[in-house]
Amino acid sequence: HEATTVSIVTPGGTLAGPTLPLLATSPQVFGDKYGYALALNQDGTLNSAANPARSGSIVAIWLTGGGAQTNTPDNGIATALRDNPYPVSVLSGNPQFPFPEPTSLEVLYAGDAPGSPDGVIQVNFLLPPWANNVYQVQVGTATAAFNINVR
Repeated sequence: HEATTVSIVTPGGTLAGPTLPLLATSPQVFGDKYGYALALNQDGTLNSAANPARSGSIVAIWLTGGGAQTNTPDNGIATALRDNPYPVSVLSGNPQFPFPEPTSLEVLYAGDAPGSPDGVIQVNFLLPPWANNVYQVQVGTATAAFNINVR
């Protein structure tokens, strides 16, 4: 489907709403108003300017808009680990190259976030030795930028 129509059900009947376009994926990382992801460092602490992640450590982020799982009922809570239906990558520019193109980082897990509503995706990835603060998550062909604090 490339579009869906919204219907509004009232006690007086059903009203035809607008037709809206659909995208396979449109990721958005949960974060603050400054673009910093709500992320956990490898030791389980909240990533912040006062508590940055170390290069070479694992960071966890959460996002939505990663594509719909099949056979998932509405209003559910994820209780198990299940891979995302679309490929998930985390990208970052490598300053070791003169014209840094985004480099794909090692993603250790990308799928349902246990204990969270269906549709919330957890991504655990390994920071490279040359880690910086600027990243992108790519789901399918769509990307979203985010920052994390790194030392």
